[in-house]
Amino acid sequence: MRVVTLLLASSCAAFWGCGQEITVLQCDGHVDVDAGVTGDTGPFDSGTPDLGMADLGVDGGTPGDTGPEPDSGVMGCNGATYCLTDLVVSAEEAPVRTAVTFTPTVDNPQSKVLTYRVELAGSSRRPELPALVLSDITHTINVDPNTGLVTFLVTEVPTWFASTTFEIRLYAKGPGNEPEVNVSASVKIKGNLVISSGSIIYAMASDGRPARSQNFTQGRFISGQSFVRTPRDLLLARDGSLVVYDFGAVPHRLRRFDLSGENSLLQDFEFQDANQMPYLERSDASRGLAQLPDGRYGAVDYSFSRTPKSRIVLFNENGSYAATLTALDPNVEWAGLTTTPAGELVTLERGTDGRLVTLSPSTGAVTGMIAQGVSNGFTVTRSDDGFYYVGLTSGVIRISAQGARQMVSGIQTGTSDWYQYFSPFGPTSMAISRDFGSESDNVGIVVGTMFTGWLRQAAVNNPYLTPSGLAYLD
Repeated sequence: MRVVTLLLASSCAAFWGCGQEITVLQCDGHVDVDAGVTGDTGPFDSGTPDLGMADLGVDGGTPGDTGPEPDSGVMGCNGATYCLTDLVVSAEEAPVRTAVTFTPTVDNPQSKVLTYRVELAGSSRRPELPALVLSDITHTINVDPNTGLVTFLVTEVPTWFASTTFEIRLYAKGPGNEPEVNVSASVKIKGNLVISSGSIIYAMASDGRPARSQNFTQGRFISGQSFVRTPRDLLLARDGSLVVYDFGAVPHRLRRFDLSGENSLLQDFEFQDANQMPYLERSDASRGLAQLPDGRYGAVDYSFSRTPKSRIVLFNENGSYAATLTALDPNVEWAGLTTTPAGELVTLERGTDGRLVTLSPSTGAVTGMIAQGVSNGFTVTRSDDGFYYVGLTSGVIRISAQGARQMVSGIQTGTSDWYQYFSPFGPTSMAISRDFGSESDNVGIVVGTMFTGWLRQAAVNNPYLTPSGLAYLD
């Protein structure tokens, strides 16, 4: 005999489901209860040693038999007459409004008639993000009752929707008192891309349509002068909040928003000292907002009329002021800001022969050069797979950590377009934007060194905007 555990569905709430774990003693085809004979090595003996004679089990064993043998008509599934051995998902990650299928692998050697049902067994995000409220989204989940093929589709998401992994559980049951068995699989639905433009932060679902606004229209996520004036750089922080550089606030400042609703302002970072002198002057259009591995935030602050022209202002993770790193070269223009995994800052020294350099987060001194000869770049952002993407006029260049450079291919662009604001958009993807007003053709996706197309769809009520900041809610 062997112990086999089956999970039987109960009559709990349909959404999360629940089960009751029971223990079933299942015949394995080898009746291993001795009649007082010796030499048997099988489990659960209750007899006395025999003299090496054959078992009295139904397998007609020979002396020294050491294991069970299957019954005729029973295979796999730990001795059960049928089971679900796998649930194959058509895509591990998918955008909103993309149907995902789950195909079961069924072991049913006796060809019993099985009926199927399915449920959404749970959802998860990285722990720093607010948990999903199911009523915030619209979704469908269906199963073919004869084949067990499951189709899952998320059709609408709110403006604050972040990437979410959904667990799908399929059940199968034979006739009469036959047990109900189950198997699970998961799919990740990509979060929104938030875009700042003018005085508003918009949210676009991962399929390029506006996310569903609760209080506004056309995917507006943060709006109104009580919350934001002129948002530019956007950053999804490691604590799950959205940090916004508000260029229109007086003085300029960083603001932190929660991803549990619209206009959910948590705090303003410190923005002036005891003498009411602002930490962020930024009278010219510089770009760059990043978070160091130790939690501190850095923002580039450039002014053409100031000496030195460039500096980086650091804030602690709780929003308090930390330090200001001033460029040792009084005339250098720092453009864009990102970090290395080791905790150094990375910026672009803008010029006709610009350099991509690392900076000490303690002193602001240049500690190394990644690449040289970058002509008049606007920004730099590190992708999740370790490459640096630099925005140029009419193009984008990818630079490896060792300094190897490649142009991104396939971008259909104007000769005067500036590529200024980027955001990682998955393990090997980068969302890029150009300073072009449109309802569609200004936010695109790069995978490796290939431009795959503009993400914002036309004729779907997308707002007309010019991007001035991007962040992926992942």
